[in-house]
Amino acid sequence: MLKVISRSTFDLQTVLDTLTESAARLCEADTVAIERLQGASYQLTASYGLPTDILEFVKTLRIERGRGTVAGRTALEGNVVQVPDILNDPEAL
Repeated sequence: MLKVISRSTFDLQTVLDTLTESAARLCEADTVAIERLQGASYQLTASYGLPTDILEFVKTLRIERGRGTVAGRTALEGNVVQVPDILNDPEAL
């Protein structure tokens, strides 16, 4: 991963794509997403493992700070948030 990052110093998207893939592998996760603050909301910047149809939908979303989404919680808490099972998370929208 560090080799890809060092070779891609001017290509942020390549670095973020590498980070999401590595995070999925290290956490044994099916999907990983990175949202980035753009204006007052967060927008998908990089992802790994999302099916194409879901990926296209998620790209259209703008996420506000709040408890209803993982990205919104992360922004609200200012810390890493991990949700082991989003389907059983009482705060998920």
